[in-house]
Amino acid sequence: MFITFTIPSGYTATDAGPFNISGLTDTFDVVLLATGITKSQLLTGYTVDTTPYTIVSGTVASVGLCTNEVNYVISSTTPTPTVTPTGTSTPTVTPTGTSTPTGTPTETITPTPTGTNTPTETPTTTPTTTPTSTNTPTVVTPTETPILFCYGYNIEGAASIDVEWLECDGTPNSATVTSAIVVCAQNGSVFQTGGEGNITQLGECETITPMETPTPTGTNTPTSTPTITVTPTFTPEPIGTSAYEAEEWSCEYDSGGVATGCTMINDNVIVEMPTSTSPVFGRFYIENVGACTGSIFKITGNTISGGPNLILYGTTGHGVCTNACQENCQL
Repeated sequence: MFITFTIPSGYTATDAGPFNISGLTDTFDVVLLATGITKSQLLTGYTVDTTPYTIVSGTVASVGLCTNEVNYVISSTTPTPTVTPTGTSTPTVTPTGTSTPTGTPTETITPTPTGTNTPTETPTTTPTTTPTSTNTPTVVTPTETPILFCYGYNIEGAASIDVEWLECDGTPNSATVTSAIVVCAQNGSVFQTGGEGNITQLGECETITPMETPTPTGTNTPTSTPTITVTPTFTPEPIGTSAYEAEEWSCEYDSGGVATGCTMINDNVIVEMPTSTSPVFGRFYIENVGACTGSIFKITGNTISGGPNLILYGTTGHGVCTNACQENCQL
């Protein structure tokens, strides 16, 4: 796989560079993809061949007088299969005999021929065999949902920027960004609503493809009635995850099950979230709705280090911790 890295203008200070590019594989191994890349190469776009690795995230780091790094996240796509029914039709009629001819038709049916076979040989006695084959196929054309592409966006505040966007599943989201975050949003749905900063579109982060179920059928008259049913099999890929730094908070409830408060119990934990979810830094997320685990997690930043299989499946980012506690353990 080829990945092109482009650094935003906000990272082009005089002392920036040279740069090293590293990646985290799908087996949580850190590999060095490129070293000594100049600032001008990254401004125009520097392409790296990551074969044989499957890269899911990583960093671009300045290693000269200015030392800083930027995280990136990569999502994979699912191909769409193509179904092509085939068939062969070769009707053959061979009448023989002097007084009583015999017709021996041989035919193999496809969904779309229409033919009439009439023997033209005229012996002493006129043949009486006139087989006629008529195919009337009916093909059902599936209706496809247009492919929806989602892209990663790097959002930087200077000193803060207010933005709104649509998640890849259509859920609206918004944030006030004071440093830099990366979100996965529908193409062209990220808008600045206030403040100052930069919004940079990155590569594809998710693709929603249509599901096909074509069912062509054919009917042949007089002797054959073929029915062709094609059902493609789709093999889902394993769910991809990205790692984040977070704080763990414990929830407090009253006797009626209403969340009344929360307390931070660990300020440095590593969690993972599905790549289809783009968390907002500084907001609270849960493991599962109604799981009543007693803990919620405040996302604080990106990391390329994998966590101990602590995956957060909650997709709603709560600005108030008690709201997240109530979703974690619903009444």
